[in-house]
Amino acid sequence: MEVTIGNTCSEAGGSYQWQIFLRASDPSLVRSVGYVLHPTFAERRGQLAWNSGAGEFSSGYFSGWGTFAVPMTIALSDGRSVVLNHTLSFDAAETSSTHAIECVRERPMDIDTSAPHNPENDLPAERTKVLALLKRAPKASPQTETFMAGRLFQDGSVEQPRVAWKSHEKPRADHGGPEWLTATEYRDAPDTAALKASALGNLLRLSKHTVVYSGAGISVAAGIGQAARGSGTGNLGVDAQPTYTHYALGRLAAIGMVHEWIQQNHDGLPQKAGFPQESINEIHGSWFDPSNPVVLYSGQLKGDCFPWMRRAAGKADLVLVLGTSLSGLNADQVAVKPAERSINGESLGTVIINLQQTPHDGLATLRVFDKSDTVFERVLRGFGVTDLPMQPFLFSPANRVPVPYDARGKRSDTVKTWLDLSPGAAVRITEGHNIQGAGQPAYLHIGAKAPVTHRGVTRPPGKGFGKVVSRDDTLCAFNVQIDGVVMLLGTWWLDAAQRGGPATLPVVNVAPELLS
Repeated sequence: MEVTIGNTCSEAGGSYQWQIFLRASDPSLVRSVGYVLHPTFAERRGQLAWNSGAGEFSSGYFSGWGTFAVPMTIALSDGRSVVLNHTLSFDAAETSSTHAIECVRERPMDIDTSAPHNPENDLPAERTKVLALLKRAPKASPQTETFMAGRLFQDGSVEQPRVAWKSHEKPRADHGGPEWLTATEYRDAPDTAALKASALGNLLRLSKHTVVYSGAGISVAAGIGQAARGSGTGNLGVDAQPTYTHYALGRLAAIGMVHEWIQQNHDGLPQKAGFPQESINEIHGSWFDPSNPVVLYSGQLKGDCFPWMRRAAGKADLVLVLGTSLSGLNADQVAVKPAERSINGESLGTVIINLQQTPHDGLATLRVFDKSDTVFERVLRGFGVTDLPMQPFLFSPANRVPVPYDARGKRSDTVKTWLDLSPGAAVRITEGHNIQGAGQPAYLHIGAKAPVTHRGVTRPPGKGFGKVVSRDDTLCAFNVQIDGVVMLLGTWWLDAAQRGGPATLPVVNVAPELLS
């Protein structure tokens, strides 16, 4: 089957009025077409409607002046989904591209193509069925056969995982756990892994709001070490590159299947893989955000991170737990609360993807014992995605860009300023930073009331002022000197600022220039 995706446009004053469409050589093979718009649109996600008169699927009309990539998720009659991207263009009355898609016909040849089947009509019923199943499935105990499969598989229809690496110790030396819990690693058999990946894909399709909750294990494949015991090791830091999992989650966010990410790690790998900064809560600090340094265990979380985390725990319909031992940190509520709601039939619950067991496995809707890279490769293949680029996202090469933020770095509907991160540009940390709360000794003079000595060097109290030293695209970062110490700022912050994503920027210019 051939499909043509594109947009129409017409001038409307100082803007454009436009519409996106999909035309198929055999519309009966298309069940639905979903789309995701730029984050600045109030209603980002929607479905193209079948227009029998035009013989196409089309959206309503939108207006604006900016162009961007529009991912379209095409649900096919054979149960698969294919993701195609169309970049808006206002250079002609109509812009399009044509693609060949393989699809196995499952309907009679004489089907009425004037009203193609829309899976949105089936989703509520399918979702209700899954919620009812979870409500009937209580928390599993370690003695039950389904404990290592998840509450979706109460019938015992899946094979038990096999031991891949044996340990008699706890997953973490600094945390306890139930008597049965060890750092032993398991792997699902291939057939079971495929079945669980299919189930995960279905949960993603049914979910109203999906949240990722990740720990250090997700970045072991990138060469970054972890606190938990395990077979994986690493010694990379800010120079690490994203893994397949990071790129996969970036793609799932782009097509509207992942909505938030509560990130325990500090590595910036989700953003390097294209996950939007405004949708990621770096709850324990970041290597690439001067306003939110890595928080010591004795420190305090950044003021806006904790409420955000609690909101995510309360709002999540589905949570993907990746590479964390769930060993009792406060943020673990992001995984636990939705799982508990699923027992009451109020959410799809929690999927735990980890080689090791966790204390909360009995609550899991789906329990997957495999490497996350392998899991998401199977999931994306089920959605028809086989061309996932494994290279860091291409961020704006410009160092000076117009942004919808005021002089304090607050997002604004009425003011625009120039954000200049060129080498030598004078910058300052914005209000609400967590430099003192994080407790990192090298930075404690910033915002201090008295001189601070660290490693034999005494620094006077700093006010958070400094300059941009350089840009390093190999790290995807700006080197920024603040009160005599160098900190990193991810280059993706420029892109996020241009689209008005985050509510507050981490740095602004000392004397920002208003956009005339």
